[in-house]
Amino acid sequence: MARAEDYSTRHRLALVALGIFSALTTAGVIFGFQALRPALIDSHVYEDLCSPAEDKPCNAQVLRLNLMFAIASTGANLASLPIGMILDKYGPRATMLLGSGLFLLGSILFGCSNPNFDGYIIGYLLLGVGGPFCFIASLHISLTFPSHSGKIMAALTGAFDASSIIYLIFADLYKALGGSIQRYFAAYSVVPIVIVIATLLLMPKSSFGKHQEEGGESEIETDEGQPLLAPTVATENATELFWKQFKSPEFWGITSTICLFMLRLNFYISSIKEQLLDLSRTPADLDEVDRIVSYFNVALPLAGLVSIPAVGHLLDNFSFKISFVVLWIFGLSFGILSLVPNVPLQYLSVAIFVLKRPLLYTIGNDFCAKTFGFVTFGRLYGIMNVLAGLFSMLQYLFNYVALDLMNGHFWAVNLSLTVVTGLLLIFPIYLGLRQQSV
Repeated sequence: MARAEDYSTRHRLALVALGIFSALTTAGVIFGFQALRPALIDSHVYEDLCSPAEDKPCNAQVLRLNLMFAIASTGANLASLPIGMILDKYGPRATMLLGSGLFLLGSILFGCSNPNFDGYIIGYLLLGVGGPFCFIASLHISLTFPSHSGKIMAALTGAFDASSIIYLIFADLYKALGGSIQRYFAAYSVVPIVIVIATLLLMPKSSFGKHQEEGGESEIETDEGQPLLAPTVATENATELFWKQFKSPEFWGITSTICLFMLRLNFYISSIKEQLLDLSRTPADLDEVDRIVSYFNVALPLAGLVSIPAVGHLLDNFSFKISFVVLWIFGLSFGILSLVPNVPLQYLSVAIFVLKRPLLYTIGNDFCAKTFGFVTFGRLYGIMNVLAGLFSMLQYLFNYVALDLMNGHFWAVNLSLTVVTGLLLIFPIYLGLRQQSV
């Protein structure tokens, strides 16, 4: 593993800047889907699925666009395991270069799509996969300045959350300038090229380690007080460590939390307008829905940036037990508010949602990094996200149940998710009990 202290302060600051830039421009751009969807509908993407007599957009068109997002968001999670294995074996430089190449290919493929060539789903999938390659390869940058690791992790994750603003900008440019929405994707291919150049100049071949001693073994002290053996040389010891951590309650606790919250996040992003329409009771409510969706499209990326100081302070100054309780309160509050048939109240629901998202990702990333270390980080982080991705495929089923089987009513799905969210309090309780027993 590389050692941060072997690099100059200027080089390390440049690495932090590269990590934030790549996260902001690639990591989670596909989650700007809700802002992009009206432009895609206006461009008649998948309108051929509607019958001539149907109002546009029809359910088939909406479901196909939602499927495009579901495949991309799930693919982003499923790719985490091979990304992690590549990161562990070949290092962050090779991983980021590969991710930039996939993102470039996705931009070109989506940009070339038209009624005669359907590259939308594959292109969006490649954009969804390429971004996490760059993001996961950058997470070790949080250790460039160890005393500020929580703040740097919050900045990286905040940039990831804010990256959804890219497609909001695409949509605004489309409204202002007209033309083809596809051309903005093609023009955006310059971004991964810039990342490739910066990566070749700055990124070390191997990840930075934490509390590491050359040529032997060391112990990593987690924030919860439990030492984890972290061998750095012997392959068999690293393998034993991986299985020890994989079977631990900590791994399955964080994995369960990420799986449920990520499903809830992606389900809401893909169906917020339909859910708000379901809660509408008056003509005034219908007018308010579009304003809330516009508010959501702006608040989603901005919350990632605004929350950086608070989330960084939380992680650097409080135990993970407290952090997970805060996350649980946000999740349960959102679930309860989403069931109330009061449209103006959903402004508060959206505010909680957009703040919960960066909190979830930052806590998850920081917990994995500090609890398991970077010797096995790639594989454990990858498995966690693969499971979360498979779980997130339920979002398409939930959309089908609500839109087709329940005639546009979402209350049953949302109530079920809220009840399960309540059970997640078990994990921070476990962390608190473990901390007391150490």
